[in-house]
Amino acid sequence: MVSFKQPTTDQQSLQAAEQVHPARNAALEAHDMNTAVALYAEDATLESPLICYLLRADTGGLTGRTQIQRFLPIVFEHQPEERRTFRNDVFTDGRTMMR
Repeated sequence: MVSFKQPTTDQQSLQAAEQVHPARNAALEAHDMNTAVALYAEDATLESPLICYLLRADTGGLTGRTQIQRFLPIVFEHQPEERRTFRNDVFTDGRTMMR
């Protein structure tokens, strides 16, 4: 069954969500795994084509902070000196964030 959530209009939730990506990007650029991992909820899901590529996996998703923490050293190993990101607005329902 598919369920749809409405984006939040709560300004505090939106502001908090908007701060996550810059903080994550700064942590990744600094190779600061502890700060990067702390930004994810314990039950977070990370989806990225990099997961398939770097892990040679069939799926591009990791579930849980522990899996994300194990993946980050591999990301750091393959990370170019200059990181570039291209993002649109943040969408959140107050619990789940998509960018």
